[in-house]
Amino acid sequence: MPPPERDGIRFEVPVLRGWLLIEHPGPWSSSVERTVPGLPARVRSAAAEHGLRINLIRRYGSRRTETGRCFVSSFAGGVPLIEEVHREQLTGRLPSIAAALTAGRPSGLGTPLTGPIFLVCTNAQRNAACGSSGTAVARAATATAGGHAWETTHVGGCRFAANLVWLPAGVYYRGLAVAELPALVEAADRGRIVLPRYRGRAGLPPDAQAAEWAVRRVTGLDAVESVRVAGIGPADASGHRLVEVLTTRGTYRVTVHPRGQSGLRYEAVGVTGPGQHEDRPGTDRGSTPEHGPCPIIRAASERR
Repeated sequence: MPPPERDGIRFEVPVLRGWLLIEHPGPWSSSVERTVPGLPARVRSAAAEHGLRINLIRRYGSRRTETGRCFVSSFAGGVPLIEEVHREQLTGRLPSIAAALTAGRPSGLGTPLTGPIFLVCTNAQRNAACGSSGTAVARAATATAGGHAWETTHVGGCRFAANLVWLPAGVYYRGLAVAELPALVEAADRGRIVLPRYRGRAGLPPDAQAAEWAVRRVTGLDAVESVRVAGIGPADASGHRLVEVLTTRGTYRVTVHPRGQSGLRYEAVGVTGPGQHEDRPGTDRGSTPEHGPCPIIRAASERR
């Protein structure tokens, strides 16, 4: 089971700009590199250049069937997009498709997908919990979402299994149970997030992820497009940063603080809303912080 929540702490997700999904029936090793050692260098370099995570996918229960389907998905350009391309075309087309999608525009080289993709990590070679709980959730996702559901290799955060990623929105879910899949799929159809299982949204730097998660926790806003990180301020002497978050209820300013020395994990320690009070995620309302407007030093969508 996932670890219990503590005040202000969120369930961080990988920082990336999009995904390259390659159909592969398995068996899967502990990494993509070991499973597909012959993946063309041009595919690897294009994925790395544009910040795409390479994952293998397969249909639930289809360990021998491969149709050559590949998908490129990105949310980095502010417009969530997915395009399908056949594996035989991947080497020649991926650089142009990745460049277009990460800039927020269709490439014209792949087939656009209008529906979502649900990825469930079932990579038992990487983590036994993903193999057991993930497989059960993948079965339920297939029964609920049909062709929109896929098993996938490692997505990060094995300790949170079962993990599910909803593309192209870049939404991560944690600790899912089979019975929760119908509500999750129905919410995705309406562009909404099931907040109790929400880990965060990929495509944002760690400090912005913490702020976005905290604002949703405080406000209960669950529409994907109802919360947007506008910018991130400089760190003060103690490492705190101020993150400006735009919502359908007004502008929120979130104070975040790094966890550890890596700079890859942050927690939200205070949220100031339009009413100028401060909320701490998961606690009662606190005092008004003594800070002014957020001095933006970088856009939230910048790579880090």
